[in-house]
Amino acid sequence: MNRTPWIISSVAVFAVVVLAPFVVNTATGHLLKGVDGPNPAPAVSGKACLRPTDEMRAHHMNYLHSVMDSMNHMWASGIDMGEVSIETDFSFEKCQECHPTRGNFCDRCHNFVGVAPKCWQCHDYPQTAADM
Repeated sequence: MNRTPWIISSVAVFAVVVLAPFVVNTATGHLLKGVDGPNPAPAVSGKACLRPTDEMRAHHMNYLHSVMDSMNHMWASGIDMGEVSIETDFSFEKCQECHPTRGNFCDRCHNFVGVAPKCWQCHDYPQTAADM
């Protein structure tokens, strides 16, 4: 029996199935190049952000996770959290100084890219001015 056609067709189908997501991603990325992303509300204070806008968009979650990891480490070590104050530029309190509500700021981008951060399960960050 000659299995060559069967093997070639199986490999071709496998390749299509494996490569399809990459092809679609590449094609979609090229189609969306001209699409504008969300425009979050500018800072209320008018001050410049802690880091350049592109850097904050790409890495803000890393900055916030770093603070969270430090706090969790101290809590796990048995340190009295009521007496702890971590001086950092990257905390929700610092964000709220310039961006008082998350609805016009955080939620616009998160909704646009389809992510649902779990931050609001523990942290109080008003969605609108009426919630303050």
